[in-house]
This record gives sequence, C-alpha cells and structure tokens, in this order.
Amino acid sequence: MVNSNVYNLGYATGLKLHQILLHVEDAWKEYRNEEASTEDDHSAMSMEGVLQVTASYLVAYRKWWMNLLTEDPVHLLVETMLLLFVVYLIFRKDTQKGYKTTTAEKGNEYALTEREKDELLREWKKRGREPLAPPSSSDDNEEKMIVEEVHGATLILAGKEKKSVLNFCTFDFLGLACDDDGDDSVKAQSKEALTTYGCGSCGPRGFYGTIDAHLQLEEAMASFLKTDAAILYSDAASASTSAVAAFAKRGDLLIVDESIYEPLRTGVTLSRATVKHFRHNDMDHLENILKHQAEMDSKLHRKNADRRKFIVVEGLYKHSGTLANLTKIMDLKNSLVPH
Repeated sequence: MVNSNVYNLGYATGLKLHQILLHVEDAWKEYRNEEASTEDDHSAMSMEGVLQVTASYLVAYRKWWMNLLTEDPVHLLVETMLLLFVVYLIFRKDTQKGYKTTTAEKGNEYALTEREKDELLREWKKRGREPLAPPSSSDDNEEKMIVEEVHGATLILAGKEKKSVLNFCTFDFLGLACDDDGDDSVKAQSKEALTTYGCGSCGPRGFYGTIDAHLQLEEAMASFLKTDAAILYSDAASASTSAVAAFAKRGDLLIVDESIYEPLRTGVTLSRATVKHFRHNDMDHLENILKHQAEMDSKLHRKNADRRKFIVVEGLYKHSGTLANLTKIMDLKNSLVPH
C-alpha cells in the first residue's frame, strides 16, 4: 500500500510539473510574439493559467495526503516526523558552548566579548602555567655519561677509568663505517663515490638509470653468492614486492604467513595469484592447508605441475621479531609440494 501511494504521488507530481512547464513555455511564446500594447494582458492571462495549474496540484496533493491518513497513518506519521526534523535542522540555533566572535561596531574586526575574555583568562590561569613536560624522574646524583672518543662500534666514556662500551645509539653497531681500515673503510669508499658520482636528494635506478657501479655491485654479489647473476634494488621493500610479483602470476597458489609485512603483502596482491593464509609460524596449520590442497588436486585430477605453489614467509619477521621455522617449512615443501 505504501509503495502504491508513493508511486501514485510521484506519477501525479510528474504530470503536474509537465503541465506547468507547458503553460510557462506557452506564456513565454505569447509574451514574445504579441504586440507591445497587448503584452501585459497576455502575460497576465498566462500567469493566471500557471496559478491555476499550481492550485490544482496543491489540491491533488491535499487529497493524496488525506487518503494516506486514512489508509496508512503509520507512513504519514513517519513522513511528518522526518519533515519536522528537517525544518528543525534548518532553523535551529547553535547552542554548543564555544567562543563566538562578535562586532562591537559595524566595520570593526571580529573581537571576543568580555565574558569570553574572562573565561579564557580563567582557563589560562588554571592550566596555562602547567609545565609543558612532566618533571624528570631521574636522580640528580646519577652519573652522567660523556662520550670522549668514538672508535667504530665502541664508545670511550670520559672518566678516570676510560670505560669502553658498545654503541647502540647508531645503526653502525657492527663498526662497518669506522676509519680503522684506512682507505678500505666504508667512510673512505663513500667519500670516493661522492667525489666520482656526486649526490642528490634521490637516486634510484628507475629514475636516473643504471651506471657502472650498479653493474659492478651486481657482479660482486653474484660471485659471492655463487649464482649466475644478481639484481640490485633501491631498498628492501621494493625488492620484496618485485620478487613475489615476478615469480607468481594469475593461476598460481600462494600460501602466506598472516604476519608478513606490507611490502610482501603488496607483492602478493600484484601477483594476482590465489592466496591462502596460515596462522603466524603455525606449522601444523600450514601442514593442514597443504594436505587439504593436495586432496583437492587429487579430486580434480590435477597434477602438481598444472598449478605452481609458493610458500611465502619471512626469515626474520619485521613486525614481531620471530624467526621462521625454515627447516620444518622445507620438509613440508618437499613432502607435500614436491615440484
């Protein structure tokens, strides 16, 4: 019943609006075509027709409203409440507490009232004088550590005994950047690279191309790892993302640890492969997924070579710091994913 009434109202409204537009168009044509002496009369007649159509529309709407009151009063009640709520939102005044700017004289800059100034001053006196940072909890008698010398990963603290400590205040806690090796140190080599190639705000290969240093480093990496070749990325994130997307493709199956970090997740998404997750470092769950997949392949008479499968994990998980059980993962791979 409600849908029928709404439909009838919409249909009647459309007809009335169409009639109004037709009358307006006719009135405009008459106004443009008649002589100047009779323009006012014809315009008045046209406007009279528009008013008549409008009045008939209002009468029809009133009849529909009374009919709806008789047949579906619940719908009428809800619609009336919504209409009143809209009117309330339009005309309501903002009663929220706040500082509103007013003008003392017309044309002056906006200024706070005296009451608002007093409230701000009271609030500042109450809270504004509090210290920006909590007081230090350290003991004033605690021994202060003063660094006197830096030797790679080792710091020499000032004092009678010249205490030597390991420096964990930097990423170079292995001492690779120290100057103890002379011209072979990382610092010396970095200085030579800056002198030869220069330095800028950004220098990835994708932006500025491949230079001889990139190729030499790739050859050195391949030689050290005893591989046919190596590829160098700008950072670990892009390497992880590109590696997954380069090996896997649509139709492959990726069985992924649920705690891998964002670059690996991006690579999994870019691969467009089918993805299944196993609980973080849960080898039993991983085994169950592999067994279930093997059963599904058997039912579908699908050979192992028909669909490639990859297990995606991190050796050292970035988010949790836990280590992957690579020995167990390799055993499961060799037994349940032989190819």
